[in-house]
Amino acid sequence: MPSAAEMVTHEREQRATPNIEANHSETHVILWRDKTMINFIKNFRKNESGAVTVDWVVLTAAIVALGGAAYTAISGGAADLTADTAKMMSDATVTDGNTSN
Repeated sequence: MPSAAEMVTHEREQRATPNIEANHSETHVILWRDKTMINFIKNFRKNESGAVTVDWVVLTAAIVALGGAAYTAISGGAADLTADTAKMMSDATVTDGNTSN
């Protein structure tokens, strides 16, 4: 069994050696770094974890917008109701419950 140092050396040699692939009677040399980038792009395209984050951001923005719309619709009526209640309370007279003068 090869030692760890021999395995690392062998792996480095494989990376440094270009791979030759035939494609439509043309020869293309693909280096290790190029394959790494191609694999990175393929994995990035397959990864869907960011899509879930975008979904949550959109849903949260929609909830905030609905809350703002509800506040806008309710605030005018609430202000009128508060003013009417304040007027009614200021016009009311408070008695001690004793009806005899």
